[in-house]
Amino acid sequence: MRFSSTVFYMFSLIFSSSLMADVKLSVGSDISLIAVNGYEVESKSFFDNKKTAILPNGKNQILVKYSTEIKQAGGLEIESTDAHVLVFTAVDQDVQLSAPTIKKVSELRQFNRGDTWILKDSAGNSITYLSQALVKDGFQINRNYEQELSKLNQSGGAIAIGNSLKLTGFSSESGEINKPFSNEKNNKSGSLNLPETLLRYWYLHADLETRERFKTWVKGK
Repeated sequence: MRFSSTVFYMFSLIFSSSLMADVKLSVGSDISLIAVNGYEVESKSFFDNKKTAILPNGKNQILVKYSTEIKQAGGLEIESTDAHVLVFTAVDQDVQLSAPTIKKVSELRQFNRGDTWILKDSAGNSITYLSQALVKDGFQINRNYEQELSKLNQSGGAIAIGNSLKLTGFSSESGEINKPFSNEKNNKSGSLNLPETLLRYWYLHADLETRERFKTWVKGK
């Protein structure tokens, strides 16, 4: 019997935290947690980005993106920053990631230059981190972040991590600890079909009101 990915994800948080002390990461409501330690974070749909993760003690690498409303000619528009790689070290801590308020295009450009993320522990103390934008040239609808992170980590730079780092959790296949969550797609080839690709593209470029109307429409189907 196969349970949904959401059930396995929630079970993994309870199971892993009961066996060992780990780093518990949470991100702000406008931040998308894309990948942890080289592995994309599995999500049931592109509507609900994961906001929490259990990480092993020590050095960890996350890939995140921040979206915000920016005033443009004609009204407010949703804009997203570049995807940023962050590397930090924590032990037995609750860690919160947030971003400064961005309301102008100039502020968005400044943010993409790096080092303005806000990373703190539960007591409000700042946590030191390294950051770097993960930029890929050309027009893109869908990206293989795992492949890009693998190339980055093989470079051996300051922002790179070793292949041994995993996302702490419970594997539905083997029942072992410290296995990365599955990134298996509905499409067995590992690539998105054209309708799903276009849906993702237009959803990410829609304003908040349009997104809400669309989600309501999908739920009614």
